[in-house]
Amino acid sequence: MVDKFNNTYLNSDNIVYKFPGDSTPTLSEVGGKGLSLIKGIQSGLPVPSGFILTVAFFTPWLDYLKCKNNWADVPEYSEEQLIIFCNSLKKQVLKLKFTSEQKKYLYNSLNRYTDKDIFAVRSSSPEEDLEGSSFAGGYETILGVRVDNIESAVMEVFISCLDHRVFIYKRKNHFDVTQPKIAVVIQLQINSEISGVGFSINPISNSFDEVVINSNWGLGETVVSGSVTPDTYVVDKISKEINRLEIGEKKISIWVDQKGGTLEKHNYRSDERTLSDNQILKLVEMIKKVEILYCKPMDTEWAFSNDNLYLLQARPITAYTPISPEMLTEMGKRKILYQDMTISVQGLDKPISVMGTSIYSQLTNTICKMLFSKELKLDSKKTLLWISNGKFYLNLSVMLGFVSKKKISSFMKNMDSLASLTFNNIEEDTYKLISISPGKYKLTIVRIILKVLPYVLRAIIFPKYVHKLNQRKMKEFEEEAHRLFKDDNLSLNEFSEKLLNLVSVLVFKYSAPIALSARIIFKKFKSRIGLITDAESMLLDLALPNNVTTAMNLEMFKLAMMIPDELSSSEFYNKFKNNNLSIELKTAWCNFLKKYGHRCPEELDPATPRYRDNPESLIKLLYSMISKDKDSMSQIYRFEQQKEKREQTYNLIYKRIKQNKGFVKAKLFKLFYNYFVTFAGYRETHKFYIILVMDLLRRRIIKEAELLKISGRLESIQQAFDLNMKELELAIENSNMNLTDIAEKNTSFIKKLKSCPTIPTIFDSRGTILKPPIPCVKDGETVGTPVSSGKASGPVKVMHTPTEKTFNKGDILIARATDPAWTPLFINAAAVILEVGGMLQHGALVAREYGLPCIVGVEGAVEKWQDGEQVEVDADAGIIRVFK
Repeated sequence: MVDKFNNTYLNSDNIVYKFPGDSTPTLSEVGGKGLSLIKGIQSGLPVPSGFILTVAFFTPWLDYLKCKNNWADVPEYSEEQLIIFCNSLKKQVLKLKFTSEQKKYLYNSLNRYTDKDIFAVRSSSPEEDLEGSSFAGGYETILGVRVDNIESAVMEVFISCLDHRVFIYKRKNHFDVTQPKIAVVIQLQINSEISGVGFSINPISNSFDEVVINSNWGLGETVVSGSVTPDTYVVDKISKEINRLEIGEKKISIWVDQKGGTLEKHNYRSDERTLSDNQILKLVEMIKKVEILYCKPMDTEWAFSNDNLYLLQARPITAYTPISPEMLTEMGKRKILYQDMTISVQGLDKPISVMGTSIYSQLTNTICKMLFSKELKLDSKKTLLWISNGKFYLNLSVMLGFVSKKKISSFMKNMDSLASLTFNNIEEDTYKLISISPGKYKLTIVRIILKVLPYVLRAIIFPKYVHKLNQRKMKEFEEEAHRLFKDDNLSLNEFSEKLLNLVSVLVFKYSAPIALSARIIFKKFKSRIGLITDAESMLLDLALPNNVTTAMNLEMFKLAMMIPDELSSSEFYNKFKNNNLSIELKTAWCNFLKKYGHRCPEELDPATPRYRDNPESLIKLLYSMISKDKDSMSQIYRFEQQKEKREQTYNLIYKRIKQNKGFVKAKLFKLFYNYFVTFAGYRETHKFYIILVMDLLRRRIIKEAELLKISGRLESIQQAFDLNMKELELAIENSNMNLTDIAEKNTSFIKKLKSCPTIPTIFDSRGTILKPPIPCVKDGETVGTPVSSGKASGPVKVMHTPTEKTFNKGDILIARATDPAWTPLFINAAAVILEVGGMLQHGALVAREYGLPCIVGVEGAVEKWQDGEQVEVDADAGIIRVFK
């Protein structure tokens, strides 16, 4: 039995910390909650006095548990095993007693209080109430504790650190489950008449300019636990005006019982407002001070007693979307509106790496120098395209300065219909920048158009010749890029500069402008000529040639069809590893990787392993393409059918125009159609070669990283992607650079973004997330934007990555967004539902090429349905119906 502390413990002075007091402990001693109370009272905030039994106070109990139990296997326990293990620990703790030393520290700390004082006893784990983890509801809080019950309350709170829910949460968030730690806060209980919680930002809209307060009569336990509907006040930080007030039902309130413990009251003043305007002003000022003190959004617990305001707790808000510091504007200043193009255009939700960000910044600057003979001067408040912390943003406030809201909305609709609906709903005067020069931006656009015009005109007049020329230039580019890669005399920076210069010329002269203009010119001509229905217009998009992603998909399909029926994916992988594939299959595999080995899911980021690096991901995709019904229509035949349908539609429209508009208009239609068909498929070409460049840079970065890892300067090869290009170049020359510290600093914000469940598409520089208006729909129906016509029914399959689970023939694919790596799933899909997308977004284009019904712009699509639910996708009407 534990009956004494060791000598180190006896001589230490970190057993108890009083507040107010002169000492400032560490987080590891008193936990996040305790440290925030001490920091708050030292800063003059109205924190009730108390003291903290530190982690060291409980060392004897924890040492006893560690000696008496086998902890080695705990990290691998199932949930059922954890419950059994934790229940056993709790029973063992109940047999423990407070040692004489523990009692001495506890009761000496209580000497400054009277027998009539009542206390709140709360947990304060070093792992709790941190910026990235809250452990909300995991630990115990005991209210209304009298001195004669203080030991049992402390024991009860300590035991809560051994609860299986805490272990599960810790394991999920990568804490060490074999090292339980807890401190306990014993704080004077405020006999409050009103209490609750206050957020220094609006947790619903994410606005940094609003405080949100929830309140109830009595103690705040009912608000924190969620057992009542409290009053809600949304208050503007600047004007102090109440933007929204909702009186909650407040059926139950909890009060301090002077005899000890608490008591309940039912329907106490439940229809009355709890807080006066003056009390709200006091609260807002205190909450703002807490936020300033901690330099981050904070969640506070507070109480009013005799109209005196007290701060009971303060912890960082974990569930909010942060804004890059350089994009954040000061409170009260004009706000900037941004669109996340990484999501809207590329379908990539999470941010890319630090290295990826630096490479794309360098690429943007290279293109700028090529176009305007000068470097790009970046300013998040004035630059149209902004690259920061793994994201590409469009500054919509700048764009509003020289383009109408209507035109911007129309532009958005082509790539992200939800973003378009959201933008349509904004208050233009709130976000439009009036300090910019519209003429300057319009002149820039004119200069770009004049630069690309010769290439576009040549392609319109001589499409076949230009296509052959482009193919030759692309082949030459590949040869030169690989030659540079093999040149060991080039430094990393020299290699990067030369490669980015090469791809900039290729993209600018032979790909992007031609592909973009082909769609724009043909669309405008169709609009002006009339006589073409929306359905026919979609049919003209089917099975377009010269699309590298479509070509890759067909090659992948051929490879998948070569896999023997009896061979499972694991058996295929084992044969591949052991070099036991048939000669035919091995040759096809190697040929595929030679052409497309640089591609992969989330390929925009050079930090992501390619198919070549991670063959398992490719094998999963191959098996997702293999239909259970081998007699079903082959993908190649399907593609040819779509092509034939497109040609039939073209011939029909050509005759119609000739009959109604004359020979000249018909010839113009033919001219622009040929231009469109030849080059619209180029939409994937520039990305294909940019990804090739990313792969070559990735391989060179890994080569340098291997040397740095061998010398012990990097913890892993992957850590090199947490550095930017300049830092890695300097690290090769300077052995004194602490690369681990630099990597940690570089990734701090990106890690915050990655922890967000959903990253918004449109938001402003004060954090507010803008959302589209809620559509009016019938029960069981969901409305979206149809981008590929048709109807289909089947079971839904919600996918977050293209390889996370088996995707069967006839499944209806639901995803937030897709990129080229998702294309194989379209083969077996009956229909496609996407949250992010528009007419020209990748998923819509592929769906039209394959003739699949597709609806985009479905907010919260990946949370709306469960796997296996039967739905009908009516992409003619833009409605999804659930079968009941």
